[in-house]
Amino acid sequence: MQGTNLMRMIWDDKKVIREIKGVCDKKLKEVAEAVERDAKAKCPVDTGAARDSIQVFKSKYKDGGYFIIGGAHSGRQEWYFTLLELGSVKYAPKAMLRRALRKNIRKFKREFGI
Repeated sequence: MQGTNLMRMIWDDKKVIREIKGVCDKKLKEVAEAVERDAKAKCPVDTGAARDSIQVFKSKYKDGGYFIIGGAHSGRQEWYFTLLELGSVKYAPKAMLRRALRKNIRKFKREFGI
């Protein structure tokens, strides 16, 4: 093939998949941190313990992801945070985590065109 220009494209699946996972993981982390921020902003404050207990944890599972947990690392705090989030017979739910999650999932979907 003398006199022709040939172009060769090599598709490295593993590299492309790693790059895509990196972008997705970065965006998931941003969303998880935004949920944490928004939930803390909406959390009622008495001592601040419930607000301070809202934390983001990176999953240790193969497929990754993030957990946003309220009442983390304390039995009493878990119970109290659950009461705040879900409410009871006497108290209306505050739903800080659920509201923050819905808000930020909508934002995430808009950014990714979903």
